[in-house]
Amino acid sequence: MSPSAWNRKQHLHQPYYCEENVWHLLPHAPASAWALFIRAPEGPVWMTSQRAAERGRVIGWDYHVVVLLNEASPQIADLDSYADFPCSLDQYLQESFPVEAPPPSRPWFRPVPKPTYRSELRTDRRHMKRASGSWIHPPPPWPPLTPGKHNLEAWLAFDRAPDAWMDAAALRARFG
Repeated sequence: MSPSAWNRKQHLHQPYYCEENVWHLLPHAPASAWALFIRAPEGPVWMTSQRAAERGRVIGWDYHVVVLLNEASPQIADLDSYADFPCSLDQYLQESFPVEAPPPSRPWFRPVPKPTYRSELRTDRRHMKRASGSWIHPPPPWPPLTPGKHNLEAWLAFDRAPDAWMDAAALRARFG
């Protein structure tokens, strides 16, 4: 299925489990696609146009993951966004990140090639449980990607791969 023909409702989606949503979405994307981690250097990244908040409201995510379609005109596929699915990289950046966000809450991006993300991401959902063992948000109806194995925090760490992270200008320069 070509990304231009994608319909958001045709894909597995569970709110608050973006890394798994992307893992399941990537097989439908072209070989040149990337998973795109998004986070802020300190604290939550401010985002708008996210379905977890009312339209026009800012939400702070500890991180978010979307699909970057690296075609002639780069596009973003975000199952959690009010933006078109997919939409242009420029539209996504403009609609998703408020310009008034203080520098510690502005987005940084880590692109990961589709095959690397699919083969190396490990998550058993432990990050979605409270100390008591109860769920912070209901889990997806499908089984965890890698029961008993988890490396999500390593993918999100700035200090482990500082050169892998880029700001919006660098992201546009690389993919736009």
